[in-house]
Amino acid sequence: MTLRIIRRNIFALFGAFALLSCAAPPPKQTFAEITWSHLPPFKFNAAKVEVVSVYKPTFKPPYVEHEFETPPERVIRRWAQDRIVPAGQQGYVKVVINDASVKEIELEHAKDFSSHFTTEQGQEYDAIVDVTIEIYGSRGFKDGFTNARAERTQTIAEDATLNDRDRLWHDLVEGTMQDFNAQMETNIKTYLQRFLVAQ
Repeated sequence: MTLRIIRRNIFALFGAFALLSCAAPPPKQTFAEITWSHLPPFKFNAAKVEVVSVYKPTFKPPYVEHEFETPPERVIRRWAQDRIVPAGQQGYVKVVINDASVKEIELEHAKDFSSHFTTEQGQEYDAIVDVTIEIYGSRGFKDGFTNARAERTQTIAEDATLNDRDRLWHDLVEGTMQDFNAQMETNIKTYLQRFLVAQ
């Protein structure tokens, strides 16, 4: 094999590597918005609804909810919009977001020989949704309240793609909010029934 052929093969090899390195990443997934409009709202005998957040995200590890396409706080606000409706002339309902966090935990991996031939779980994600609903009368005093808290944990494989991770994040938020919705629905009917407008 002549030097010219060897040189040409080397250039072809570099060209192939360059093409591979420039390959476009897979398109980013989009997910349907998580809404609650398919469920009947709770109509409160109040003039307005306020949604406030006392949860202060750190934007630092191990917390990652700010990286989500659908962060928990945004979904909680949509839940309040869809399910808590003012239907009175005075007073107000306050929806307080106490926690809307997701923590990422790096998982320990086995270091034995067999670990080189198995795919292990790489990270664990712990989601928390904690919300209080407070009822205030015309004089501004709190007349009633209830609280609901939901937690979910999900792990993901160490070889998961970015799209796999985004899908897991979306499903984690949706599942946690479904748990929260079921608990808050029960608590409203149990503790705040007297503040609801008869339908």
